[in-house]
Amino acid sequence: MHLTYDIRSHIDPHKIDQFNAEILDVVKRSTRLPVKGGGQRTSWFWGFENRTHPTVAKLMDWIEEIIPMATATYAEGEGGCYPEKMKIVECWSLLYNRGEGVMKHNHFPYTLAFVYYVNAPKGCSPTQLEYEEVEPDPGQMLVLQGNAYHAVPPSDVDGRCVVAGLAHYIP
Repeated sequence: MHLTYDIRSHIDPHKIDQFNAEILDVVKRSTRLPVKGGGQRTSWFWGFENRTHPTVAKLMDWIEEIIPMATATYAEGEGGCYPEKMKIVECWSLLYNRGEGVMKHNHFPYTLAFVYYVNAPKGCSPTQLEYEEVEPDPGQMLVLQGNAYHAVPPSDVDGRCVVAGLAHYIP
């Protein structure tokens, strides 16, 4: 059976508030571009461009550890799967304020997509998947198949922030 998504919690939940505050600060200082639905994103390579920042580096290292585990979860029982060959190819951040969201989309042909929840003020929008919603919880990462449709409806509050990206099998 193939899973549609997987949720992983950050390795150090006791320090998540300070950790995410530092990530949010880097996001807010980054150039942002509009996305369809009203949200704002950084460069597609934000995670790589800001890897000299110690907290961004820790986040990227953690995501790189999680992606092979999520790949193994999706490919359980399939021969010829080498999860360690899954690599992050894009990583950006998104900010949503009141009335902003992202239209329904997927990331085909990429293998996996991920969303790390940095800031989730009370009343912010969930991530909508085909048959359910995932409520954002700071410090958690949602990993979904690249062809899975998802969206973020317009938010009722300011300040929802995520780091998102794509991973692909690179032999």
